[in-house]
Parts: sequence; C-alpha cells; structure tokens
Amino acid sequence: MALASVALNDARARLNDVAITFFTDAILIPFLQIAFRELQLRLHVKQNPVIKEASTIVSVAANATTVTLPADLIQPQRLEEREAGSSELFDKMIEDDFETNIESIERIRFWAWREEEIKIVPPTQNREVRIYYLKGLTVPTTGAS
Repeated sequence: MALASVALNDARARLNDVAITFFTDAILIPFLQIAFRELQLRLHVKQNPVIKEASTIVSVAANATTVTLPADLIQPQRLEEREAGSSELFDKMIEDDFETNIESIERIRFWAWREEEIKIVPPTQNREVRIYYLKGLTVPTTGAS
C-alpha cells in the first residue's frame, strides 16, 4: 500500500511546489484526509470488498446484552454463533430491528444494531460470535501513514 507521502508529493508536483516551499505536509494533510473520507464513504455505499471484514472469534459471556465490537467496525452485516470452546460450525444469527423480547436460552439467536452497539438477548451460557462487517480504513495523519 502506498504511503500518504506519495499522494502529497504528487499534489505538490501538480501545484508546482516540488521544493515544498508553500505546500507543506501540515497544509496538505487535512485535504488528503477529506479526500480519504470521501473515498471511504464511496467504498461503503458500494459495499466494496476492500472494506469487508470477518472478525476473530468474539467471546460473549452468559447474561451479556451486547457484543464486543472490532475497533474498525463501521456496520455489522451478519453474525454467527456457537458454544464457547467448541469446534463446531457457526450457526447464522437472525438480525432484527430492535432487541427481541423473548426469554433467554443457551443460544443468542437474535441481534440488533442500534446506538452503535450489537444488542442481543442475553444467553444463559457462554457463546462465541463471529462478526462479518464493513470496516473503516485508517485515515492518514502524516506523510508516513
């Protein structure tokens, strides 16, 4: 992956400032960040494979009401669960608009994405969850980003 410095130097060449007299990193980085965020939004709208990700296994304790999110998660797409410590295949979970008002059982079964959290019906046993999601990309902050 190319460094931000490549884009900054290309911009300087187009602005006729290859000596970095006027267009320093401090001046150009905010514009690069704006362009980067616009790119990320376009990738998100098109659900481009570049931003699709599958999490590592996430442990969910018995009686938990939310699932721990990956740091780069923008929006979950699908969740799967299985018994904690198991080597069984994961079972697909069902997405709902709001938390389902049902009695807790050993499985989670239902999930809802609300208030930037994955809300679940509290399981009575420890579970493992895999999250398939759209991720955010790291916004450049320096030329070495």
